[in-house]
Amino acid sequence: MARLWKPQNVSFWYLIPVALVVHGLILRIPIVLEEDTKEKPQTTPVKMQKLTSSKVAASPTPSSSPTAISQAPIPPPIAQPIQPPTQQSVPQPIQQSIPSVPSPVPQPVPSPVPQPPAKTPDIFQIQGATACDRVKDCYASTESNGRVISQTLKEKLESQGYTLTAIDLDEETGMKIYRLFQNGKPKDYLHIIWTDKGTRSLRLPEPETNYDQLLLKARL
Repeated sequence: MARLWKPQNVSFWYLIPVALVVHGLILRIPIVLEEDTKEKPQTTPVKMQKLTSSKVAASPTPSSSPTAISQAPIPPPIAQPIQPPTQQSVPQPIQQSIPSVPSPVPQPVPSPVPQPPAKTPDIFQIQGATACDRVKDCYASTESNGRVISQTLKEKLESQGYTLTAIDLDEETGMKIYRLFQNGKPKDYLHIIWTDKGTRSLRLPEPETNYDQLLLKARL
């Protein structure tokens, strides 16, 4: 039979080379690791892009989380002291100051305008007649019948104390002339002339027996 190898028979000198080999291997390991690190390619740095606020979803805050609300302890209600009702103050009415009214300034009373005295109607103006335009001592009537006007005016003057004396004319010319007397004293001459346009009575200091000239003076 072969002879079995026993470790107790190995000499100590045989272990020295083995220990040196193991020691060399141990020293070799850091050098290999350093070479492996140098041989690895350097990685390219990655650019980090900052996302805008619109692209980043807003994460719920812990305060708005239902879990946080449910986990927060609920404090017990604090009893408020009951205050006795206070007596409400009654507002006092505001006294408004009444503005002083200025005393009225006395206005001067206008003096009455003196009215001209009423003109006494001329006794030579019969009812319905008006003063002639731009003719002195003349009155105009729309009545075209001069004989009626002559008779009416003659009666009115005689009632006032006048005396009328008719002057004879050569022919009927559509006019009459009277000499006037008052209290026996001679006055003017009363002329009455008429046409289809109306009648005019006027007083002249001298008699005018010409019909056409009397029309011009009476503006008829």
